[in-house]
Amino acid sequence: MSELRIGEIVGAIGIIVTLFKVFDFYHKSMASIESILKRVEKLEECAEDENLMKTATQAMLHDRLIDLYQTFKERGKMSMIDRQRIDSVYKSYKAFGGNGALEQYYEELMKLPTEVVK
Repeated sequence: MSELRIGEIVGAIGIIVTLFKVFDFYHKSMASIESILKRVEKLEECAEDENLMKTATQAMLHDRLIDLYQTFKERGKMSMIDRQRIDSVYKSYKAFGGNGALEQYYEELMKLPTEVVK
């Protein structure tokens, strides 16, 4: 009978050890999940910041294109450097998601004659 009691005790100890291992695994898993959730939260914040930067950059490029349009449309001509600058600003505007609202302005500017700079 004492051998049976010893076997039961050893079995109970085995179960307790297993439960501690399961609890430890669970605790480590929860810590890992919390860490992952914090990282996801940081990534979401970065994505929001990136979107704000993209929107602000697009708005500045939009404004710059309007300024360039007004300046060179009034002049009636532009230098090759000005043409390249306008092209670069327009392509950047489009790359940042510009919706084509300024496409007509861009096309009008590209039709202006190129002045020869001496």
